[in-house]
Order: sequence, then structure tokens, then C-alpha cells
Amino acid sequence: MNREVDALTTNPSLLLRLRDVHDHQAWALFVEVYGPLIISYCQRKNLQDYDAADVSQEVLKTLCKTLRVFEYQPDRGRFRNWLGKNYSAWSANDIAFQT
Repeated sequence: MNREVDALTTNPSLLLRLRDVHDHQAWALFVEVYGPLIISYCQRKNLQDYDAADVSQEVLKTLCKTLRVFEYQPDRGRFRNWLGKNYSAWSANDIAFQT
């Protein structure tokens, strides 16, 4: 399976599986696909690599809670745009102001 291609289109069934925090396979796939995207959002905020890694972990912790009730609506936009708008930018700014 080509992860680059998969990252271009959100798999709704993966988002549903992420509601189960014990679905380790789903979370591993999510981190593999979206982890680099979260890091890139952080780097655009000029965070150092170690800060970007910390922010990424915080974003993933937040997503673990949020995705339990998240309703993906592809007609309203791409999941990765929602992710960038609602989590990565906020977390990156929060860390940047703390340093």
C-alpha cells in the first residue's frame, strides 16, 4: 500500500476505527500517514525538530479524545485541512509562546 497516495484521501473507515483507542493497528496507520503532516504543520511555525515532535504528541493525544465523537463530513472539506486548522496551528502557537 502506498502511504503517499493514501495521505491524499482520508479513509472514513479509518476515522471510525480510531474511536476505539485500543485499535492499535488503526492508530499506527494514522500516525504513519498523518504524523509527518502534523510535523510539517509545526515546522511551518518555525518549531525546532524536538519541539515539533512534542507538539505532534500533544496533537495526537488531543485527537485520541476528539476522534471518539468526530463526524467526518467530506463535503465540508478534507480531514487534513480540519486537522491543520483546529489542532496543529493552535498547538504550534502554544509551544512557540512558551519557549
